[in-house]
Amino acid sequence: MTMRMLQLFFFGLSILLFTIQGVQAQKVVDPDIEQEISLEGLYELPLVEIASGIATSLEKAPAVASVITEADIKAMGAITLAQVLESVPGLHPRPSSLVPATPFYMRGLYTTQNPQVLILLNGYRISSDIASGVYPSAARINVKNINRIEIIRGPGSAIYGADAYAGVINIITKTAKDLNGLHVGIRAGSFETKSAWLQYGTQIGKDWSLAFNLEHTREGLDNSRIVNADTQSNLDKLFGTTASLAPGSLNYRYKTTTYNLHVNNKHWSIGIDAWLHRDIGSGAGIGQALDPKGNSNINQILYSLEYQTEDWHPDLKFNAAMSYQRISSQYTHRIFPPGTLVLIGADGNLFTPPFNPVLFTDGIIGNPEREIETPQLDLTFLYDGWVSHTWRLNLGWKKEQIILKENKNFGPGVIDGSQSPIDGRLSNVTGTPYIYGMDGTRNTYYLSLQDVWYLSPDWTLTSGLRYDHYSNFGSTFNPRLSLVWQTSPQLTSKLLYGRAFRAPSFSELYGRNNPIIYGNFNLDPETINTYELAFSYLIRPELRLGLNLYHYQASDMVDLVLDPDGSSTAQNYTDLTGQGLELELDWKINTQWLLHANYAMQKTTNDITNRQLPYLPRQQFYLDARWRFMPDWQLSTQLNWVADRERAADDERDATDDYTLVNLSLWRENFAKHWDFSATINNLFNADVREPSSGLIPDDYPMNKRSMYIGLGYHF
Repeated sequence: MTMRMLQLFFFGLSILLFTIQGVQAQKVVDPDIEQEISLEGLYELPLVEIASGIATSLEKAPAVASVITEADIKAMGAITLAQVLESVPGLHPRPSSLVPATPFYMRGLYTTQNPQVLILLNGYRISSDIASGVYPSAARINVKNINRIEIIRGPGSAIYGADAYAGVINIITKTAKDLNGLHVGIRAGSFETKSAWLQYGTQIGKDWSLAFNLEHTREGLDNSRIVNADTQSNLDKLFGTTASLAPGSLNYRYKTTTYNLHVNNKHWSIGIDAWLHRDIGSGAGIGQALDPKGNSNINQILYSLEYQTEDWHPDLKFNAAMSYQRISSQYTHRIFPPGTLVLIGADGNLFTPPFNPVLFTDGIIGNPEREIETPQLDLTFLYDGWVSHTWRLNLGWKKEQIILKENKNFGPGVIDGSQSPIDGRLSNVTGTPYIYGMDGTRNTYYLSLQDVWYLSPDWTLTSGLRYDHYSNFGSTFNPRLSLVWQTSPQLTSKLLYGRAFRAPSFSELYGRNNPIIYGNFNLDPETINTYELAFSYLIRPELRLGLNLYHYQASDMVDLVLDPDGSSTAQNYTDLTGQGLELELDWKINTQWLLHANYAMQKTTNDITNRQLPYLPRQQFYLDARWRFMPDWQLSTQLNWVADRERAADDERDATDDYTLVNLSLWRENFAKHWDFSATINNLFNADVREPSSGLIPDDYPMNKRSMYIGLGYHF
């Protein structure tokens, strides 16, 4: 079956199922089947707040949204957030070619740094829009303390402001009620993976509750992720050296410790959330040259204090939220390996004419550091005293501050191209004009107003507008409009419009003396206008089908553009036009069998070249099948098909092969009343899975081969 035929098949299937009006829509459920399906087994309508800031059923939420529950995460046998989010239609995690991270991409929107997806924890931002824009360790967030994840596919700036561009991910942690006692556990598996966790939830007196989580995970190298050549291989050919470490494996080892402490009562919520990331490997290398010793250490801590009340007025709810986030990052990069010979300009930068060949006996070394501090205050009012309306007013302030440090053996202020060789002794350029960026501070003030108008029992109109003022580039207005129609008892239809923006990050504005990125003071914010048409059809109480169609126009996209001297500068380089569809199926077959499936197709075109945007799949199919057998046993399998990833216009390599990835997970809960057991095999058939590179790594990025994990938990 060709790709075109497959597209037509899925589109035809969606139309066929949506037009089933007779027997299926009105048929009475078989009494025997009805007895087998408990209330929990029917298609549930969970409440979500991510779409509007107001608790709304998923079906009537004014956005295309998804919910992933703790039960879903257990069934997947997932260890990291990236594994969990692969189940979302149109979302694809892939390794960054710029930093050792695995960003999340939605609906075909791609730039090198990918700051277009906003990541929240319990409604608080944990991704930083002031640094590179991408949260380097998001994909490695431990998942044991996650109660649910709410996802918006589409713009969310009318509620959340900057970076809620292609989508929003809100991770909601477990409460004391969810934990209800003490839980401990361990997990071990391939690549020297080891995990341990301790969780505790309890009531303190009559009014207060406490939830605590401590979790640690470490993973070593997958030595099967071999690349045969890298950037240094090209330099070796050019200069006759033998410095490249290829063939060699990619360096994606890591250690992550997570702390969560939350104390709550009716009005107050106090939280401390911390992630300590240690010895994070350098991936493919910061210069796309293998770097087995490179690593980074990131400390991130979020303090939050929240007050809420409904006591002031019967029709008014008030919420005040204060937070303070600190991210401390330390990097050890060997940009090119020992023995490399490169051209150094008179200004000390790489490949800047006039230049001389310089030998680096210990490699080209850069050890940057940064401290980011972000205090934030939000005041939110919900008012429903006006008949058929619920008003939401939010006003807030955020201050972002970044402080940089750096030690290195290259660059301006360190060398001038006249000396060779250069050894591994480092110069401290902190506080000088020769550092890789500029310290900076910016303040943001914002105001948003939203009205949910219940036109009738079957019609809801949501309209909103948010104003943001940034101290370093100006103001933006971002509106939203959504119309939700309960077309029939089985069918819900949505017509959606939203505008979103992304503010340029500090590295994009002020980067300098950096072989990877140069900033640009004159950048404009990215903007996007998105139009969506969504349907949710309950064919039977236990069978739901969803279809989402979207079109967007993205303007002033920021990415790194190659300069004549070989460096890259951030530019508003193009506009994008995108369209696509997402088809979803949820089927509770009976009390034993559950099926989730989705298919996504996108076409995203660079308006200047009229070419498909490279690297991301144009087609994805995901299947999650679960079988409950015997008391408390569950066997599940996930299939992930990724297809049609194109190369960049100047890349003459053959297209990256499609792949099908199959995982298998076995789970047993409550044996001997207190024990839980899990066993997982990822990449069951040992498929050769690769993600496309920019070409400096000719073999692309090989992903993990088959891996196996076993976990054991005990709850008191």
